[in-house]
Amino acid sequence: MFDIKRVTHKVIARLPTWTKTSLAITPKWPLELLAEQVFNQVFSEPLQQHEFAFLSDAVVVIVFEDIHLAMEVTLKESTSPALRVRLSTQPQRFPDADVRLTGNFNHFILMIAQRVDPDTLFFRRKLRIQGDTELGLAVKNLLDTIDVQDQLPTPGYNLLNLLADQLEDFQAQATAS
Repeated sequence: MFDIKRVTHKVIARLPTWTKTSLAITPKWPLELLAEQVFNQVFSEPLQQHEFAFLSDAVVVIVFEDIHLAMEVTLKESTSPALRVRLSTQPQRFPDADVRLTGNFNHFILMIAQRVDPDTLFFRRKLRIQGDTELGLAVKNLLDTIDVQDQLPTPGYNLLNLLADQLEDFQAQATAS
């Protein structure tokens, strides 16, 4: 008999490996463009209200350890502020980061879906902040104030929640085993 939970758990367990492999062979520019568009849509209101002004002349690097991906985020000052995103499968490629947030992809997904508090991840050493701690905390606090449901299009929000549900279920099963 077909057991969807068993299949889902196998897919979730292999997701970081598949993602890492896909990132290694995918050109970076379309992913950077997509990431920029998503970030600028999700953060459009705080950007327009200049809540990202503290990022002027700052470089934030987010490192997803398990999939070997680093994301450099900076603020582009122009007529209207916007976020600029660069990606690398070599996290050391961005050595001049003012702050570096490091963790696993799954933990970032759960944090973005607001299923786990960033402070909890930090105190459990699942999320690490290196460099300018004050800047890192400002980024974390700003992310805490964003209501993802209001900022993401419905299909994106539903996909995020589906993935978060599966990750929580997978982690619960792994803990129980």
